[in-house]
Amino acid sequence: MSSTLHPDGKLNPQDTVANASGNDSILDLIEQRQINRRGFLKTSLGATAGVTAAAVLGSNLVDGMTNVAEAKPFGKGVSYGEIGFTSVPPNVVPMTDAITVPDGYKAEVLVSWGDSLNKEPHWDPAGAMTKEIQEHCYGAHTDGMHYFPFPGFMGNRRGLLVTNSEYCDPGLVCNTTTYATDTITQDMVDAQLAAHGVNVVTIGQQFRGKNKGKWEI
Repeated sequence: MSSTLHPDGKLNPQDTVANASGNDSILDLIEQRQINRRGFLKTSLGATAGVTAAAVLGSNLVDGMTNVAEAKPFGKGVSYGEIGFTSVPPNVVPMTDAITVPDGYKAEVLVSWGDSLNKEPHWDPAGAMTKEIQEHCYGAHTDGMHYFPFPGFMGNRRGLLVTNSEYCDPGLVCNTTTYATDTITQDMVDAQLAAHGVNVVTIGQQFRGKNKGKWEI
C-alpha cells in the first residue's frame, strides 16, 4: 500500500488503496454499527476478557467501568466529547505546510529532524544528510512519544522524552527531487537507515529568565 502523498507513491501511483481485500474496512464496520466508546469497550471486553472480568469483578462493576468511558460535558454550552476550544479546519489538498492550533494556543518547536543531540554541529539542510551526521542528530518523522519524569518533585518539569522515528522521506534525506529515478548508493541507504530508530533526549521546563515556562533540551 502506498499513497499519492507518500514519497514512494510516485513509484506506484496506482497502489493507493489501504484495503485491497474487498472486505469492509474497520471504518465501514464502525459506521455501520454506530459504536460509541461505551459500546466499543463493552464489545471489546466481551470479545476478549469479558467473561473473566465479569467472573472476577462482577458484571455490575464491569458495566460501571464502561459507563465511565462515556464522554462528559465540560460546561455550559459545550457538547459531549468536546474539550472546550474551537476546532481547526481540516488540512486538505492543497495542504498547508504548517501547524494550525486553535485561538488562544501556540505551538513551539522543541526539537527537529537534524538537530544535533551532542556537541557536534546541527545538520545543514542545504546539503544531503549522511549516516555520520544523522547518528548524532534527532531522527525523522516522530511517531510514538512518551515522557518519563525524573524522580522527585521536579518530575513534571524535567525528564526523558523518548520518541520513535518511524520512517524518513528519501528525497529530503538525499537532497534530491528525482529520487524515483536516481541511482541508489550505499551511502544513501545508510543515511536513511540512520534516520530511523528511537530518540532519547533530556528535556526540562525553564523556571526563570526570558524563557520561563518554555521546554528545552
